[in-house]
Amino acid sequence: MIVNEIPIKDIDISEFNTRKNLEDGQFDSSIEDLAQSIKKQGLLQPITVFQKSDGRYSLVAGQRRLLAYQKLGRPAIPAIVRDSMNGADATAVSLVENIHRADMNPRDKAIAFKALVGTFGDMQSVSRETGVGVQTIQKYLKLLDLAPELQERLAAGEAKNTEALARLAQRFDDSEKQIEVWDRISGFTQNVQETIIKRLDPELENLDELVDQAAEGAFDYHVVHNCPFDCPTIPEPLKMQVSSLIETFQAQLVKREVQKKLGEDAKGSRQRRSRR
Repeated sequence: MIVNEIPIKDIDISEFNTRKNLEDGQFDSSIEDLAQSIKKQGLLQPITVFQKSDGRYSLVAGQRRLLAYQKLGRPAIPAIVRDSMNGADATAVSLVENIHRADMNPRDKAIAFKALVGTFGDMQSVSRETGVGVQTIQKYLKLLDLAPELQERLAAGEAKNTEALARLAQRFDDSEKQIEVWDRISGFTQNVQETIIKRLDPELENLDELVDQAAEGAFDYHVVHNCPFDCPTIPEPLKMQVSSLIETFQAQLVKREVQKKLGEDAKGSRQRRSRR
């Protein structure tokens, strides 16, 4: 891998870059934080570009790093230069780098996944190229079936809980129904949202009832994997005592099972002797 210093003035945003809006980054406070980090520690990871036929470079991955360098007034930036790259390769590189970024909005991810499916032909191939599971890809693609208004909220960060939104898009094709449901349930947790969506009538006749039930806590639940220590309803001072009671109860169950087994074995032995 060869890293070159590329003049920033010669770098364009590739049409395949998944973070489309360069200007928005100018108002992103995290860019300032990244710039200060680079100023103190240097650039830890070069950007990725490919060279076009006119000699200029297209940015594939590293838009925030490029913005940070611009903010610092640096004339050039370390970059990995790909000799040649088609649209699918550029999108894949950009997506793979950004897919785990918390600040990449879900609609951009969905659009990028759709482009990759169009290029590679199916989700299995996209999964192999990006390392992202097929179910996750399906979830993001369903987001593109949401009403345009909800997609805009996703892009703006106003609508979250992509699992529930994807389920909403899968359950209802009608944009007005999607918006009506989301406006009523957006304030609940994702688990509650998914429960409501799952139980909704096709014509939303029970929406009010489900929202009222949710407001009363009917759908709130907590999965406890390590009882009683992970159970939020058991007071801390009592958890050790409850744990001891559980252990005693489980020991008694084991003892009963052993006694039952011994009794069955003894009975079987007596029956065999009587047959002789």
